[in-house]
Amino acid sequence: MTLRALSPLRHRDFRLLWFGQLVSVFGNSLYGVALPFQLLALGASPLQLGTVVSLSVFANVGFLLIGGALADRLPRRLLLLASDLAGALTVGLVAILSATGLLRIEHMYGAAVVLGAANALLDPAYTALVPDIVPPEALPAGSAARRVGRSIARITGPIAGGLLVSFASPAAAFGLDALTFVLSVATLLMLRVPNRSPATRQSLVREVGGGLRYVWSVSWLWPTTLYFMLVNIAYAGQYTVTMPLLVRDRLAGDASLYGVITAAMGVGGIIAALVLGGLRVHRPGRLLFSLELTSSVLFVLVGLLPIAPVVVLLVALNNACLAVRRSSGRRSCSGTCPGHSSAASRASTPLATRLSIRLVRSSRQRWSGWSVQPAH
Repeated sequence: MTLRALSPLRHRDFRLLWFGQLVSVFGNSLYGVALPFQLLALGASPLQLGTVVSLSVFANVGFLLIGGALADRLPRRLLLLASDLAGALTVGLVAILSATGLLRIEHMYGAAVVLGAANALLDPAYTALVPDIVPPEALPAGSAARRVGRSIARITGPIAGGLLVSFASPAAAFGLDALTFVLSVATLLMLRVPNRSPATRQSLVREVGGGLRYVWSVSWLWPTTLYFMLVNIAYAGQYTVTMPLLVRDRLAGDASLYGVITAAMGVGGIIAALVLGGLRVHRPGRLLFSLELTSSVLFVLVGLLPIAPVVVLLVALNNACLAVRRSSGRRSCSGTCPGHSSAASRASTPLATRLSIRLVRSSRQRWSGWSVQPAH
């Protein structure tokens, strides 16, 4: 199965694109581990941790509304280059400011906005570019190859990021992330993308509005969208706000442990891929309910059993449940459902972080020895 998924790598241009994005996702994983510990080192509160995540999501969701339309109007490689160059400049500046001791929390707010917007341009452009450089019969395998590459990066990246932050500094992780953007830009410049006829032009506002009207017109789409939003509210804030604090203040760990826990999410994704390979869903509603119930129990156990190896195992199993649930839910709806549910999930992340912040504050009153001090 894995060899078949990697068969599109025989095509030169897809191989360049795949490798560039593999390196870029690896760098994003470095940044994801370094970010909370850099903020904590600056004396950030849980509210400020959540604010950084929320700003990134607001920018991402806002640009997602036009990212697909731009991918039909502009050269896709140009959009990918713009996204990677914005990421390289932003993260490179953060690395310099961190290394020189001039970095402030306000700088991280600005970086979150830029990176969130840049990432919103990347996904639709990448998805639209693959059919331009891969034969139609290889497209399913190309999608599988991308999942394999992202899984590899999401396992190795957090571990490398945790080691860099622990034994060097967050600035080192930021600097390496900036270099991965530069390498991705280099691979994009080497692509040979054939000319294509532009899509029928209409007003960008009208095109975005037409997509929104379609969402409103499909009655069954709203329960699905609301479902994904509620699930994201339950889980997103726990990973982005609570988990770094749990690692530092309850597990007495550092960025390397947080990196291992984050890598466990990637392992969970691989477990889900293996399960989905032989899964035949006859009653998707029952499956979704069972997976959600199992995932909820696993997350409760993370809080009740704050032991590092146990947390790593529970996070891997929990993410496997979420990945199977997400893929199974998307199989049961049309092709438009995944995009809308993904956008809705991201839009609900700010609320998820606010709820996590309230939980952290209330927990302070019950947990002895809790403190949010700058990391050293």
